[in-house]
Amino acid sequence: MLNPNVIKQYKNKKIDAASDMPDIRGKKILMGFWHNWGSEPGQGYQQGLFKEMALTDIPKEYNVVAVAFMKGAGIPTFKPYNLSDADFRDQVAQLNAQGRAVLISLGGADAHIELCTGQEEALAYEIIRLVEVYGFDGLDIDLEQAAITFADNQTVLPAALRMVREHYETEGKHFIISMAPEFPYLRAPQKLAIFNEIRKYFPFLNPLVSFLESLRTQGAYIKYIEALEDIYDFIAPQYYNQGGDGVWVDELNMWVTQSNDALKKEFLYYLTDSLIHGTRTYTKIPADRLAIGLPTNRDAAASGYVIDINHVKNALKELEDAGNPIRGLMTWSVNWDAGKNKAGEEYNWEFKNRYGYLTGGETPVPDTPSVPAGLKSTEQTPTSVTLSWSPSTGAHPIRQYELRRNNSDALFSDSPAYTDTGLQPGTTYSYQVRAIDVMGNTSAFSAALSVLTQGQGGGNTKPTAPVLSLEEVTENSVTLTWTESTSNSEIKTYVVERDGWPLEITWSIETRYVDNNLIPSTNYEYRVFAQDAESEYSPPGNLLKVRTGDGPPVPLNPPEPDDLRSTVQTTSSVTLEWSLVEHPHGPVVYELVRDKVPLGTVEKPPFTDTGLSQSHLYGYQIKATDSLGNSSILSEEILATTKSVPSPDRPNPPENLRQTGATATSVSLQWDKPQSPSKNGNTLSSPTEVASYHVYYIGGKTVNLDSTTFTYTAEGLTAGKMYQFLIGARNIDSDLSGPSNVVQAFTSAALDEWAQNVEYVKGDKVTYNGATYICINPHRSQSDWAPGSAPTLWELWVEKVYRDLPKEWQ
Repeated sequence: MLNPNVIKQYKNKKIDAASDMPDIRGKKILMGFWHNWGSEPGQGYQQGLFKEMALTDIPKEYNVVAVAFMKGAGIPTFKPYNLSDADFRDQVAQLNAQGRAVLISLGGADAHIELCTGQEEALAYEIIRLVEVYGFDGLDIDLEQAAITFADNQTVLPAALRMVREHYETEGKHFIISMAPEFPYLRAPQKLAIFNEIRKYFPFLNPLVSFLESLRTQGAYIKYIEALEDIYDFIAPQYYNQGGDGVWVDELNMWVTQSNDALKKEFLYYLTDSLIHGTRTYTKIPADRLAIGLPTNRDAAASGYVIDINHVKNALKELEDAGNPIRGLMTWSVNWDAGKNKAGEEYNWEFKNRYGYLTGGETPVPDTPSVPAGLKSTEQTPTSVTLSWSPSTGAHPIRQYELRRNNSDALFSDSPAYTDTGLQPGTTYSYQVRAIDVMGNTSAFSAALSVLTQGQGGGNTKPTAPVLSLEEVTENSVTLTWTESTSNSEIKTYVVERDGWPLEITWSIETRYVDNNLIPSTNYEYRVFAQDAESEYSPPGNLLKVRTGDGPPVPLNPPEPDDLRSTVQTTSSVTLEWSLVEHPHGPVVYELVRDKVPLGTVEKPPFTDTGLSQSHLYGYQIKATDSLGNSSILSEEILATTKSVPSPDRPNPPENLRQTGATATSVSLQWDKPQSPSKNGNTLSSPTEVASYHVYYIGGKTVNLDSTTFTYTAEGLTAGKMYQFLIGARNIDSDLSGPSNVVQAFTSAALDEWAQNVEYVKGDKVTYNGATYICINPHRSQSDWAPGSAPTLWELWVEKVYRDLPKEWQ
């Protein structure tokens, strides 16, 4: 299960169109891949040149854009090749605002993806980080060749995608999952007859046979499809680059190949029909989750280009006439669609011009009706409630209104009024309403309205219960306040009880009472009841326990602000954010402290600390102070670094340090290679080349790693605790780079209590009698070998906390 504290590190505080995930379910798609690398002459299969372009230059007919690629050693990642993170996100936001989805594509023809069991969470965290940084709306699986079955890819990737989908579902978003396999990998594996014979006559060889069958490449994508069957959105097989491969068609009594231009319509129709129905040796993909993948032109693929547009149109029409309309088309790539051939002639968006009719150009976000306002109840009886509200408006006429009773029962009305019948007497019901226009667009639901039906004989059975709270307490008095009760008849009195007995002077409609002449240092319990004009009493309100003071009361201090974090860093400033504190003696102000020196107070986040030195490490704390002058304790110190000014004499700092996993006693980190400084457009070398990396963290020693290592796992940590890490790089002359960003990493759940009859190994940590112990010799526990009484088996665990950091960063 993903750790919310880890996810919180990645959460983008910027709310823009990229924060949304356009919902493309039920829509036709025209999907195009976008190149995340520069164009060079001769890259095309016919020596053409693709066009470099911004995402915002992609025509609106392409309503799904797949960014190619997420890849790399270890946990694969992504970085824009020619834009800052913020600029790339802005482009994604513009597409999202048009209702277009932008996916990150994992893999590619030359990508070596190697995922191993245990990396599921690390991969899920990285996908979430990329979504938060760049605004991606989903992930497309584009593993090819050996990467499809390499290591544990077939189990780790689906498991990670499930975690990501479930996470964004909690935010009310739909994370898109798609695939773009080469079509031969969609054949259902055929068992060889010889294997069946071996199983029959030599059953003891079954494990060997299973192993040999697993080595066959047929059906390599089927494990991904089966693992994600209930959640994937669509699959767009590549109908190209497969030469003479194809499908055997009994109806034609022939092998129809992908490269046969004369039978291109037949190839497109019968291969797609085979996938829809799971026939002709292919696995099954429902028509509404299937798109055909085609090359944009002859430069985009070695084979598979469709010369005659009518072959595609006729195949799609024949599928639709057979009751199997598919989802749409995919192409490699939008860059080639705008590219040039070897002679310099423009391809001029041929693919878009041919097939853009599928999406009709721009896919706009629907104009939704306004939310119905002023929902109220105009009449109540023992068995009915009459409701009314203000009419909604919108781009299209309102067809009807949908009401929800108790967030479940759906009720419909053609006008802005409704009488709900068949209800129970003296019962509270909750209602919400939304508008539906003639195009099927819906507004959001209104705020909920609670309505109480009358009692059996007319009128309400009981008023609502007041909510009691403490305003002030002294050594001999208690001041109480409560919320107003409601009823269909007038509220006449409130009755305050102390320790189960009504107080004398309480017959009033005031919602405040001072109880005097109390005994110091004594516990009291209070409740309040309401009585209406029909002499009906409310249920008892909440029980409030109060202790009088020994003298003047000492108000509670505000709680410590949590989630202090650095969100933006420049070479001379650090911007901080934190969670707001709620306190009865508000408003609360916040005092920021840098390296034990107060910086001043602010009323709310964010706070930007300016005038700092580049390439430096700073420690920040925060406390809250209420309107009475009472302050919380200072928060735990968090570290932040300013960015470095590139220098030709030392390496740049490592980039994008991030947490990729955690256990109770370890956290895993990953970072990216620093960009090489340049001068006059030329990359500098020697002093700027990285020879080693150095991991620093509070609570542990410095760890030195070689220049080819981009991951590290810190072990021997304490469960449920935050640790702070940063990384530096040195060149062969030991010149140190500036510091990387600081990561606040969290270990997972608390340690287990020591127990008897458990096998413990060296390094295991447990808690016992409130202390933490580490096992120093393996053993099976028994009653007289408990921590604290068996020094040869257990040692008290105390973390060594110190700041082992270079002087250059302090």
